[in-house]
Amino acid sequence: MKYLKESRIIKGSLQKKKLKCGNPGCHCHKKGGKGHGPYAYLAVVVKGKTQPFLLKKWDIPVVNKYIDRHRKLRKEVEIASQKNVRLLHQGRLR
Repeated sequence: MKYLKESRIIKGSLQKKKLKCGNPGCHCHKKGGKGHGPYAYLAVVVKGKTQPFLLKKWDIPVVNKYIDRHRKLRKEVEIASQKNVRLLHQGRLR
């Protein structure tokens, strides 16, 4: 983590899903049943596959902050890269 001052970041997205429970007689299993929830999930890619992680209600604001930090970091890296490419073309990259 040589270049990161803040390591509390997450590359992922928040999603909300409605789920069916394990009770076959429940309304959620009937045709057109809407399910329970919505429940919040963190979706992250692990080894090329999207993995959902169920979040507790109190974790949502923290996870949101970590995701936002990742987005801001990516934007800062892109801006720095573009600046350095311009300097390279001007012969001023050192």
